[in-house]
Amino acid sequence: MIFPEEEGSRFGRGLLGSSIWTGTLEADQLSAIRDGEETTYLEAMAQAGFTVDDSRLLKPDAIAAMLEVHIEQGAVLEKQGYRIGLVEAIAGIRQLKVTIKGTADHAGTTPMTERSDPLQAAARIIIDVKLSRGEMTFDEAVHMLMDEAGMDEGHARTEVSRYTMTPGYPLSYLLGRHLIMEARKELEDEFGSKFDLKLFHDTIVNAGSIPVSFIPQIYRVTSKK
Repeated sequence: MIFPEEEGSRFGRGLLGSSIWTGTLEADQLSAIRDGEETTYLEAMAQAGFTVDDSRLLKPDAIAAMLEVHIEQGAVLEKQGYRIGLVEAIAGIRQLKVTIKGTADHAGTTPMTERSDPLQAAARIIIDVKLSRGEMTFDEAVHMLMDEAGMDEGHARTEVSRYTMTPGYPLSYLLGRHLIMEARKELEDEFGSKFDLKLFHDTIVNAGSIPVSFIPQIYRVTSKK
């Protein structure tokens, strides 16, 4: 037995096949589930030669257990020399609706480091995800940053190059710079003439992937040594 669209992306939700054949989703609900081309799930089923009716649904009372045989995807068993393992837990799937909040500023005079532009952040998130999934070309990503985030072509190409040349590069480059400048100002105000810019930079480099919000705390401790 194979459940379609358990981890699919065409219709925007997971566990779709099993939800149908266990009766969790009714047939009339399937007509409201559409893909990017407005094809309903019922229409896609019909194109594949399938229909939903009560006689074909799985009845919980008639099933003692369901067993899935699956190839190992993490290579843990293979490295430890085991040929088979029993899964006791699995990563859950969540679908989130994200709201990006920001503040409108003057388009011409507000420096990029002082902006909190939700549209720019949204554009960068979309680009990062689509580049990772192979749903957007390099040039398409460049044009989106130019059109939606207001970047000139040179800066847009530089940013997209960061995504495509360095796997795992942090998404919010400009946001990161903004947070670092905030941390620097906080410490400059606190230490005054005793603020050590080199020590501040060394703290950032040595902190690795620690959140920027912890940088001031680390600097305070380091500066006392």
